[in-house]
Amino acid sequence: EVERVQLDEKDILEHNLDIKRASKGVEISQTSVSISEAAFLPKVGAFARYASGDNTAFNAFSEKESYTIGLQMQWNLFHGGADKSALEKARVEYLKAQQNLNLSKQATLLQWKKLMSEIENDTFAIESLKHELTLAHAIYENYAARYGEKLVSIHEVLLKQSAQIEKHLKLRELQNRRNEKIFEVETMIYKEES
Repeated sequence: EVERVQLDEKDILEHNLDIKRASKGVEISQTSVSISEAAFLPKVGAFARYASGDNTAFNAFSEKESYTIGLQMQWNLFHGGADKSALEKARVEYLKAQQNLNLSKQATLLQWKKLMSEIENDTFAIESLKHELTLAHAIYENYAARYGEKLVSIHEVLLKQSAQIEKHLKLRELQNRRNEKIFEVETMIYKEES
């Protein structure tokens, strides 16, 4: 019995490195939009100042000192359209990143489904070839026994043995091809080391 591959769509979507990169790009572009929107908000600040009115350096500051505390608000209502342009550019980059994420998911799932289909086809072909190999071995054994009884020539026995070896090589080739595809599917996901 050939082992089945246990990997589902959810694993691919959660652990594929290309999808993770595209997802991170969406997060970064979302942050860029937020930063661009901040240019339209007022900036509020506070300040404190300490001064002395004494004409001599390092004299008695406490006699002629002054304090200023204030609150400052700055709101740039017109910036020549640069802020609006930067915001639109950030929004376009965000839409591009979202589209890139969607395309990355679709391409990865399409590749995964293609590989899984090929693996299933190879699995059925391997099962079929195993039965053919069993039959070819039985035929060879039959011909070898008949050669011992001098009923067939050595040429016929060698032909049957050659057919058996050919089936065996084809089976190994198909198993290797299936294992390569399984490896390719397993490399589609990236799991962090715990």
